[in-house]
Amino acid sequence: MDRERNVPKRTQYANTFYAGVILLAAVLIGIFEKDTSMFLWLRILCMSLMAVSLNLQFGFGGMTNLGGGLIFSLAGYALLVGCLRFGWPLPVSIFFAMAVMLGISTVLGYICLRNNMLTFTFCTMGMTVVSFTIISKISFLGQDTGLIMTVAPRWMSNMRVQYFVFLAVVAATLSAIYRFTKSPFMQIVIGARENDERLTYLGVNIRNVRLVVFVISGMFSSVAGILFAIMNSGAHLSSVDTIVSIQAILMCIIGGASTFLGPVFGAVIVTFIINYVSGVTPYFKAVLGIVTILSVYLIPNGIFGREGRIMRKLDSIIRGDR
Repeated sequence: MDRERNVPKRTQYANTFYAGVILLAAVLIGIFEKDTSMFLWLRILCMSLMAVSLNLQFGFGGMTNLGGGLIFSLAGYALLVGCLRFGWPLPVSIFFAMAVMLGISTVLGYICLRNNMLTFTFCTMGMTVVSFTIISKISFLGQDTGLIMTVAPRWMSNMRVQYFVFLAVVAATLSAIYRFTKSPFMQIVIGARENDERLTYLGVNIRNVRLVVFVISGMFSSVAGILFAIMNSGAHLSSVDTIVSIQAILMCIIGGASTFLGPVFGAVIVTFIINYVSGVTPYFKAVLGIVTILSVYLIPNGIFGREGRIMRKLDSIIRGDR
């Protein structure tokens, strides 16, 4: 009985250990990695935060959102509108972008969650396609070229300094997301994923629950989008493409949507494939597709999924199980 009672505490220690190892590795990368590689690791930080944010819907809520990249990219556009079009300082523009994304996330969630989850999936994809077309035709948003402006302050002009600033923001945001996943509300979200009819009979408004998750996930993803725009010195139309949303889903699938940190590992793998394999062959998308297929068939729960062989072995070592 004592051993069973200690399992939740051991699981918490295991999660803390994983987070500590990842944070230590990230700090060491910032210290010892070459300056030429800093841009890649900045991108990985942004993609990791976006993937973990989207996984609140995909992994925890069972909501397959094919428009996750839309919120991510629109946050960057909102930031650049504040800085470039209105001439506001960066802090004011960040606040403006978050306020705008709160409204957009609420409206999109309200529209896309009107019916079942299949409708939600295709509605989010349709919203992304429509937004891509509209942005490409509006001169105020830069049309095909996007909005280009260096918004980072001078003291962040050094890529290594920018990396540590991004790391601090991403670590703090991931910590907030983790605490949110341990809240009683997320247990309702997981219950809606497993058996929404039963919760409906108990008087729970499933649509409102999913809407709240959609909005909160969108706000966390907006932080990643703002960082991405700062890193790229602009908001570009390519980030609104549906491929970005699909890549975010792949990060969750490959890394393991059943765990909190699984999408982080998936983001590292997918970003490395896109950046390095694309330099070797123009068929890097095929390579990414093959990796996804192998992951789904051979490791259905993801490489670092909770039920995967790797995580079971690591958990048993950390917990001291025999």
